[in-house]
Amino acid sequence: MKKSLLIVVVIIFQFSLFSCGFTINDMIQDYNSNFDHTPVMKFISNGNINPDAIIQEEYIEVQKDSSKGGQNHIFAIPTECESAVWKISPNCEGNYAIQDNGKRFVIYVDTIPANEYTIYVTAFYQSQGYDDSCRIKIYE
Repeated sequence: MKKSLLIVVVIIFQFSLFSCGFTINDMIQDYNSNFDHTPVMKFISNGNINPDAIIQEEYIEVQKDSSKGGQNHIFAIPTECESAVWKISPNCEGNYAIQDNGKRFVIYVDTIPANEYTIYVTAFYQSQGYDDSCRIKIYE
């Protein structure tokens, strides 16, 4: 009797669970609804170029944490762009920040002095340069 009652309870539970339209996508959407969605700007939209989409963020705060084994913050140009020229102010390239093939700019967060920096980029698309910038605050 206990075994048949257990089977009936399991069947009722499964029926109620699956009849409600519960799917993995529903669970993922429910989970994601707890967070703010940051819209991603497109560099080229309907044939128009948006230079503000080169660096998506305008201001970033990053805390140093050497316990993670050395954090890096990487800036990258849109895939449509051929190359870029990066600058950081105040200048600290070489020891603390490097250009990686011109398409990426890497800042070594745990070694760079705590300060507020401005990252400037000129991205080249079809031989035309487009400028964008971003402020990054690195703190202890």
